Amino acid sequence: MAKEASFREAYKIGLESTLNDNVTLPLVYVSSSGRGKGELMNLLRDSLSSKQARVYTVKSPRIYEMRAYEPLLLLLDQITGSTTVTTDEEEIIGIFKKSVSDGERHVIIVESLNNMAQISFGLFLRIIVELSGLSNVKFIATAFEDEAIKDNLVLQLEALNSLEIVRIMHPDQDDMEFILKEWGYKLPDEVVVTLYQMTDANIAQVRYSLLYYESIGYIDARKTMSEVMLRYIPVPPTMDAFYETMVTSLAPDEIEILYLILTMDGRVKEDQLGTYTEIPQERISQIVTKQIKRRMISDIGNYLSISSLQFMDFLSNSQHNVVLDKIAETIVRHKRFEDLPSAMALMLLVRSGDADRLISYLNSKGEKILSGLSSYDFFLRYLDSGLKMIGPEGETVIRPLICKAYYLSGRLHESIDCLDLYFKRHPKTNDLILLEANCMLLLGDTKGPMKIIEEIEKSAQESEELKLKTLILKGNVQLASLDYSSAENTFKSVLEIASEAKDLGSAASALLSLGNLSLSRFSLDEGERNLNKALEYARSSGSQEIQLKVLNNLAVLNDYRGNYVKSVELYKKVLDLSIHTGDLRARAYATFNLFETSENIGEMWNCRNYIDVEEKLVKLVGDGRISYFFNRSAARFYVLEMEMDKALVYSGRALTFAEESGNLQWIEIAKGLNGVIHGLSGETIDSEITNFLLKEYQEPEDFLSYYYIIAGLYFEVIGDKEKRNKALSNMDRFSENVKEYFARHASLFVQTLTKVAENEPLKGIEIFKGAFEEDTGIVVINMIKELIEGYEKIGFAQMNDFRKHTKFIIEKYKNRVSQIFILLVLYLELSVLRVTGYDEALTEDLESIEAMHLPSRVMDRVRSDSGIVK
Repeated sequence: MAKEASFREAYKIGLESTLNDNVTLPLVYVSSSGRGKGELMNLLRDSLSSKQARVYTVKSPRIYEMRAYEPLLLLLDQITGSTTVTTDEEEIIGIFKKSVSDGERHVIIVESLNNMAQISFGLFLRIIVELSGLSNVKFIATAFEDEAIKDNLVLQLEALNSLEIVRIMHPDQDDMEFILKEWGYKLPDEVVVTLYQMTDANIAQVRYSLLYYESIGYIDARKTMSEVMLRYIPVPPTMDAFYETMVTSLAPDEIEILYLILTMDGRVKEDQLGTYTEIPQERISQIVTKQIKRRMISDIGNYLSISSLQFMDFLSNSQHNVVLDKIAETIVRHKRFEDLPSAMALMLLVRSGDADRLISYLNSKGEKILSGLSSYDFFLRYLDSGLKMIGPEGETVIRPLICKAYYLSGRLHESIDCLDLYFKRHPKTNDLILLEANCMLLLGDTKGPMKIIEEIEKSAQESEELKLKTLILKGNVQLASLDYSSAENTFKSVLEIASEAKDLGSAASALLSLGNLSLSRFSLDEGERNLNKALEYARSSGSQEIQLKVLNNLAVLNDYRGNYVKSVELYKKVLDLSIHTGDLRARAYATFNLFETSENIGEMWNCRNYIDVEEKLVKLVGDGRISYFFNRSAARFYVLEMEMDKALVYSGRALTFAEESGNLQWIEIAKGLNGVIHGLSGETIDSEITNFLLKEYQEPEDFLSYYYIIAGLYFEVIGDKEKRNKALSNMDRFSENVKEYFARHASLFVQTLTKVAENEPLKGIEIFKGAFEEDTGIVVINMIKELIEGYEKIGFAQMNDFRKHTKFIIEKYKNRVSQIFILLVLYLELSVLRVTGYDEALTEDLESIEAMHLPSRVMDRVRSDSGIVK
């Protein structure tokens, strides 16, 4: 947990933790606005630098990160003295390690963590962990704490025991005196009191007030105030009014430099300013020195930025947009403009109003921008502004990019709407027709895309690029239609053509799909080879979309092998990357898989959170495939939780999405699942649904193991042993292929339940012991193992101790495993009590089971087996 400290205490903690070689915990300061985090960093930087420590500072840019890991790369530039261009995490970590291994004391300050993109934040935490053993390296960071991030960034920090978090409290008067003294002011006590009361100890307001008094001569060059001035201390004007006075007093070249620094937002050094302006370097140095002295700008780690958020807001408001636009015009005309990050270049082109240059830039670089690591939301915003600026003549350039950006971000319906609008005004191009077909496929339609493929296959022969795109789409349609053999042949053709053409992007797509095909067949080693190769090609080609899909599928592969720690790590990496790029579809798949993995490993408290998040994501994305997968899995989850009302909602939605897709297997599974839930709730299910439950599907799929388990549970509850055994036999076929540990253990649960119901609880226990042979990390196995080991140690004759042990296990695991397994424990005890003749406790146990609010048919079976009829 974070500890609270006053400003002066926070300063002391910072000094001690960085100068003490025995303290290696990184220090993170969090506070709300105005409590002086920035000033605290200034003081610590000055003090530490004077004590022979090498101090490096980076401030996460307030304007969106323009490239992956930007703040950390800027930090490395300071440490190494050279430009770092890699985006490989392992390489970045390696450079950090090498650069600080010289034994000197290194202090690394990262300000405004809350501005960091999740991808940078995740790597920053990794760097902290990787360097935690070095006593000569100290980390200090700051984060702005408000309601928006209290449940996100700060909680992520608090979850790490390897951090010391300090919350800076509202400054008191002693803090005020301390701060003024550190700043070098020698002011009378009554002035300090007045300042404290007038500003409510808001550090930014105090700084501004002092600046105002200096500007009007109330505070002299020695930072003292004369006795004459003490008689009347004026209230400073509003910040905006004062800032207006400051800015209007500047010379034109000073205004240009100020706004140039604002535009670059902490990404430019003093000696780089001359690259984007005609002002001589000597004059630039004079202006920068003057503006730093007047606290208009600040120099953090040699990178220049506007000194405060308030001043930045003032300069950015609409009244001053004309100045910003003129600065943008100056930059885009400069010969070094092309060297800027693509996101910044696009933003400046839009601001400059240079329509011809914008069209030319997007014609040459638009596709590359969208295929690389960039924020789709960011580009959509500026592409939309560019379209409004250019008008109809630019639509053929910008509108297709907007349609593709929607597709890449997973907003499929918006992409189709965008394409429809474009097709009404302009001729259809094969490229955009294929984009529409891909959207349709992801929304669950396989027939529509196949018709499109047939229409353009002839013209596709004329272009190798179009031929590859068409074949990739065709293979994915075949894969979605479960025509695995045809899909495999198609993707092998793609690989041959892409290899000859040296088209790494197409090769990555084909290998990704072949990897998916291998996973569908549960050929895990083959799948891993294909996916790793796909990841290598995707990184080389710069395709972030494919990288995200490959990482997600590698995580699924690790799930199949029971490597849950690794799979969770990969899913979270996908989340980090997708948050940075804005790829909602990748985020939806990763969140869905994290929900399923959490269920497998017994993190039931996480499952419900993931369901809530995923429900919002699938609505935003509109991807029929993920919608179907999510809803049927959520239905299964609530069946195992014995919450049939909720299960019915999700199973009904799964059936709707299955019917919309036209996929017969999906429809049958959804109908069977829906029927079981109705059946467990006490309704009679018709013979058609019973047939669906017992149908022997040939193509394997990971959900089928769960599907047959739920069917087996239903047939056990209604007492149909023959159908129960058939369902469990089907389950064994699939769970063995998929190495689906959770389903196999659920099967043991049903078999144990059978023996318990037949008054042979000890044989049931022996059946479940088979699960102990595999150390899978699944919590339910640990629970049953502890339960049974306790029973064997206690002995079944010691009923009071036996029941205490049962109660202890239930309390320990009740929030970590599905309710169906808690039912098993209670049901097992109920059976033992009945067999041993301990009848007086039967009623009490039956009441405990009734308190679980089980489905009516399940409860009827329990009452019947207990021998107690109400």
